[in-house]
Amino acid sequence: PSGAMKLLHTSTGSNVSSIDINGYFTSDYDHYKLIYSVYGASNNTDTVVRIMQSGSVVSSSNYWYAGMGMYRASGDTSANTAGSNGASYWRISSDDNTNNAQYPTTGEMLLSNPLSTTHNITMTTTNIGYNSASTPNAIRVWTYAGQYVDTGASSGVSFQYDGGNIYGTIRLYGIVNS
Repeated sequence: PSGAMKLLHTSTGSNVSSIDINGYFTSDYDHYKLIYSVYGASNNTDTVVRIMQSGSVVSSSNYWYAGMGMYRASGDTSANTAGSNGASYWRISSDDNTNNAQYPTTGEMLLSNPLSTTHNITMTTTNIGYNSASTPNAIRVWTYAGQYVDTGASSGVSFQYDGGNIYGTIRLYGIVNS
């Protein structure tokens, strides 16, 4: 039925440079949902996503993103923003994540039009994350939107940390076209 979600692939990684989901986009779906729970091998790193084209990770400066987050630490709540036009990735969480497995960055992403050669690929994501202390003292929620400014079709996505390896699980669901 139209709008139903179908699990297409689950990818896991343990202390690897990236967790990739490649080769699962089809004309049956214009929109995909990714559910992720990841953490870095190193403290104080950004959770980032890059698209893949023809099976290769794309690190060109065609990524645009904007995000806002709320932090709660030591009785104080604060708001933060982040963004870039012309980055080499989409940042999807705070810039100083913990490497403690008990506190992964967990969220969901809506990825739209990955096979389009007419429209830019777009994404929105919301997640929970924690600061880089070995036992975090702050909890965060981030919401991001982004586009990849290019009309080349994507073959997949790559989850990474900008300062080291990654651990985690990512599930890809297709949202059935009408």
